[in-house]
Amino acid sequence: MNFLKRVQGLIYPEKLTCDFCGREIFSGKLVCEDCERDLPKNAGYICFKCGRRTHMPTELCETCVGKELFYDGARSAFCYDGYARKGLVNLKFNNMRYLARTFAEYMRPVYLLSGFNADVAVCAPIGRQRLFDRGYNQSELIAREVCELVGLEFCPHALLKIKETQSQVGLTDEERTKNLRGSFAVNEDFDAEDKTILVIDDVMTTGTTINEIARALKRAGAKEVYALTAASVDADGRNKY
Repeated sequence: MNFLKRVQGLIYPEKLTCDFCGREIFSGKLVCEDCERDLPKNAGYICFKCGRRTHMPTELCETCVGKELFYDGARSAFCYDGYARKGLVNLKFNNMRYLARTFAEYMRPVYLLSGFNADVAVCAPIGRQRLFDRGYNQSELIAREVCELVGLEFCPHALLKIKETQSQVGLTDEERTKNLRGSFAVNEDFDAEDKTILVIDDVMTTGTTINEIARALKRAGAKEVYALTAASVDADGRNKY
């Protein structure tokens, strides 16, 4: 009996837990079967432009229509709900940095099927004060993992947050745009000229952050700018950030 337990311990080490629910698992995977089934994967109808969930296929959802959009397309692995939302909150605010790898594993196939074919990847930057307070940029952690998984060059310091902004939570689309306008810049050491660039971030809400980053990159000479996020808010705002 003891021999069998030792063999089982080698094959299925104890004290492995699901990254989302914390339940002990013995499969060697990062996520248990229940969470795998219940995770809100963004696998239904989406807006072709922003990649967020819609009720029917559409070239431009109601959030995208009528806007000057500088990014060329965006996709996300999850809808911002359930365990995906809880996991991103834990990654961002509760120092659970290991979740960056978990989300990257789900973002990998989304990128490979997107057709974006980026030359290089960058991450959404955060302000100095927030970086100091938190100790890390969750988008950079995710981006490093994604780029390692897909074999894409990552330039972590390509973008700068040059203006401290208030939290985006609870702001309207118009307020978000005003809040972020002029807050991003391209590092002079980064050559964006004629490149297809992938911007990696944790959550896409209205798309304002991605759009402002794309504006800066296009001004710096980027040919195309795409975005990949771990999760996104539904196009109708149902799971609003």
